Amino acid sequence: MGQRELVESVPVAGEGAPPAGEATKLRGLVERAHAQGRRIRFWGTPDVEGVWQAQWVAGVDWINTDRLAALAGFIRSQRGRLDVQPGEVR
Repeated sequence: MGQRELVESVPVAGEGAPPAGEATKLRGLVERAHAQGRRIRFWGTPDVEGVWQAQWVAGVDWINTDRLAALAGFIRSQRGRLDVQPGEVR
């Protein structure tokens, strides 16, 4: 899955999650990068919580943003949930 597919798989408004098949593709891309000892980041994705959530669950190493305070709040809210850690799907 490339950046364009990720962008198209998550609604721009940031509501909801990507379709299951797209989330699986994203997770596979992250797993392949990690298996090669690489870290992964997407550049130019919509800067909204729905996209951050998809990347967080998939285990993306760095979430790119111009909205640092909002992303920090999102990460704090996710870390506060014991059932949702980076890269875990529940």
